[in-house]
Amino acid sequence: MNDTKLSLYGKEVGIPSNQVLLLEYLMRHPEGVRREEIIQRRFRQSRDPESALRQNIRRLRARLEGLVPLHEFIQTIDGGYRWNTLHEYRMFKHSRDVSTDLLLD
Repeated sequence: MNDTKLSLYGKEVGIPSNQVLLLEYLMRHPEGVRREEIIQRRFRQSRDPESALRQNIRRLRARLEGLVPLHEFIQTIDGGYRWNTLHEYRMFKHSRDVSTDLLLD
């Protein structure tokens, strides 16, 4: 069950909880994030951190394509990745204790 939804232009996609932190980190750093930084924060415990990062980026891109086909929400930049949208969007996060609506600009 997805516990996070991303909405844009009335369309909505579910983001699995294991990918929410990566997506949120990219959204909060629109200037871009280096691969090494993401690996250290999120994938350092993986058997193959580089592969785990690439796989998670690929899965996120596939889910986000449901919002606006052919738009590259996550761009590959020299040495890392960048959140790429000027669209206003909302991310709805729910936990067991508290429900929150997080608006990210």
